[in-house]
Amino acid sequence: MGLHPEDVISRPMGSPGSDLITSNAARKTFPFSVECKRAEKLSIYAAIDQAEANAEKDRLHPLIVFRKNRSRAYVTLRLDDFIALWKNLR
Repeated sequence: MGLHPEDVISRPMGSPGSDLITSNAARKTFPFSVECKRAEKLSIYAAIDQAEANAEKDRLHPLIVFRKNRSRAYVTLRLDDFIALWKNLR
């Protein structure tokens, strides 16, 4: 993405707010508030509520990355954000 490594910092588990701390430069390129979940059972709507609350504080779009053990990682985002991303790829 052309960013400096210090533009994106992982927040320690259990810290309040988004799981990734991003600089203003990173937010221009990647305007998402990221919530990461690794659990065998996930309450997706609780994760969505948390991601949306964090995103609203930072004026970003909520995005959830989740996986369970020995599984691929998945991303959840709002449909309108997905459509906007898809349109930009065309």
